[in-house]
Amino acid sequence: MEMVKTLLKILMRPSRNDAFVLAQPQGMFTGKYEWSGNRQSGDCSLRVLDVAEVDDGEWECQVTASTFTAQDALTSKIAKLVVRVAPDPPYLEVGHNQAVAGRNFTVREGRASAIKCIARYGNPGARFKWFIGSEELPPSTYNYSNSTEVDRPKLWRSVSVLHTSYVKADHGRQVRCVALHEAYDSKSLDVAVLLDVQYAPTVTLRGAPETDLEEGLDSVSLRCVADSNPPANIIWRKIGKQDVFSFDKKVEFLPVSRKHSARYSCEANNAMGTSAPVSVSIDVKCESRTP
Repeated sequence: MEMVKTLLKILMRPSRNDAFVLAQPQGMFTGKYEWSGNRQSGDCSLRVLDVAEVDDGEWECQVTASTFTAQDALTSKIAKLVVRVAPDPPYLEVGHNQAVAGRNFTVREGRASAIKCIARYGNPGARFKWFIGSEELPPSTYNYSNSTEVDRPKLWRSVSVLHTSYVKADHGRQVRCVALHEAYDSKSLDVAVLLDVQYAPTVTLRGAPETDLEEGLDSVSLRCVADSNPPANIIWRKIGKQDVFSFDKKVEFLPVSRKHSARYSCEANNAMGTSAPVSVSIDVKCESRTP
């Protein structure tokens, strides 16, 4: 809580019997509420010491009537006193579970996901910004709201919900929430998790021969490389055959023979989906056999 060492004045100028009101009449207490002005000259300013959250609110000075029959009672304009209270450090929630800072936040590529940032027990409520990596997200991707704390109704529970979708390039980057508040020593505190973006595989084929292959002399090593999260399973097929040719990432012919001549395809699959297949032709040149 922000402790006020200098005196906080609420300036009002009633002139007769007077009292300050914060929901109900408030008396003077040494070390807490004291007169600040010269009441004999009509300055009945109030000095509030050691400001606490209980002092937050709307204050007014009331002057009672000069006599029982006189209708000259006065009420000042309202003075709003805001006592700044630094919120607790922000934390993140996914669903109804608190997310561990620095751990993974698992999402599916292209599908919108929600994550909450919560800063409690502040006054006024915290404001928020969101980042992916160093990129600040537009306000259209999140909202925020404030509600009073049940156990401390002078303070606020501030919640911001980020609702956006992610792409493969976001994998491994931070999602970071920044809570902004004037009572924080640094004016802001942040909390972050790592993005675990899950996506269907894409495959590339390496090792395709670029020259003619001679039976018994040349060798071929084909590699099916999948880009995916989570890791994918590899499937090789010999085009025109029903059976799977191999589940290995690498297929080797050492050396090649005429029986290897065919068109081969590889594809990959994981829980997110199946890749498009890529294919390569193996054409083995061999000498014709004479009877």
